[in-house]
Amino acid sequence: MRILKKYFFVEFIKPCLFGLASFVIIIAVSHLFEKLDTFTSSGARAYDVFKYILYQLPFMSVQVIPVALLLGALFSFNRLLSTGEITAVKSSGIPMRQIIIPFMIFGVVVSCAVIFINESLIPVFNTRAQYIYRVHIRKLPPGNPALWSNIVLSGKGNIRITAEQLNLAQGKIERVVVDQYHGSVLTQQIDARSAVWNGDAWEFRRGSIRWFSRNGDTIIKEEPFDSRVIDINNTPRDLSPSKIEPEEVNYKTLKDYIRHLEKLGIPNADERVQLHLKIAFPFSNLIVLMIGIPFALRARQGSGKLMSFATALAIAFSYWGFISIGQSLSSARILPPIAGAWFANIIFLGIGIHFLRKIQS
Repeated sequence: MRILKKYFFVEFIKPCLFGLASFVIIIAVSHLFEKLDTFTSSGARAYDVFKYILYQLPFMSVQVIPVALLLGALFSFNRLLSTGEITAVKSSGIPMRQIIIPFMIFGVVVSCAVIFINESLIPVFNTRAQYIYRVHIRKLPPGNPALWSNIVLSGKGNIRITAEQLNLAQGKIERVVVDQYHGSVLTQQIDARSAVWNGDAWEFRRGSIRWFSRNGDTIIKEEPFDSRVIDINNTPRDLSPSKIEPEEVNYKTLKDYIRHLEKLGIPNADERVQLHLKIAFPFSNLIVLMIGIPFALRARQGSGKLMSFATALAIAFSYWGFISIGQSLSSARILPPIAGAWFANIIFLGIGIHFLRKIQS
């Protein structure tokens, strides 16, 4: 039995590795052509482009591992079915479910490994890739971008700043509101058309200052102005936002970022979905095996590699489609973020369990 299981696993792993390498190469090449105009216009060195693509390979790999596993399951079991080896196993009285169990265990191991890679390697590699792209390829200064739009951020001294546009390079803010708090109570608000940094303080233009009652819900005084220098104890450098890309950070960092957004009152449903997807998506590696192996065993004998490839793509695109649906439902507040993240997994897990139960022992 051990030899038989090993033989089946070797037959399965070969198309998996081939599929993984093929899909990663395709994605890397397509990404290269997508950025080709930027590479040529900025005069990027081939070495920097190579490093940029190289650092993104781990992220590309974990995205296509489920498709590679699905392809391996369909190709290998289809071939074993067409050569009569599956029939021989059944005839010898060996339960097919017993053959499949190691593949399910392998799916769990791969899922856990992907979670580990997502938490440890990928944030480091993606951050490095973006640094190379920004500094070495686009020749931009390191650090945060100089221009931000539609931002809400917290400043020193328990203030919250809302702005339509923040230009750090010019030291200018458009459509700015500065809320001053004492604890959690709003005490003062500056509402101005613009603000310009004069080197020592901010000069607010065409706005007004409002003072609030002790409980912060009533305006007790309002004073309009055309131009007024107000020291809010925050320089342009202090106001540099720290936007986080979910794929560049681990679970804990993203969770802390969401808490920060909550304190500022910024909607964060999309970030919450991305947080839960960091756990949900890796388990697609198990789910595709739960679907792919029974599907291959139920297929017509000798259905061919082309049909297996088409089936793998159809299942993969369906899964990604349901991930997008779950994200959209969460963004629209129809589903909570955790349900939106696990939406595709729940549906396809149900399909996988149904297929597994249909396998004749």
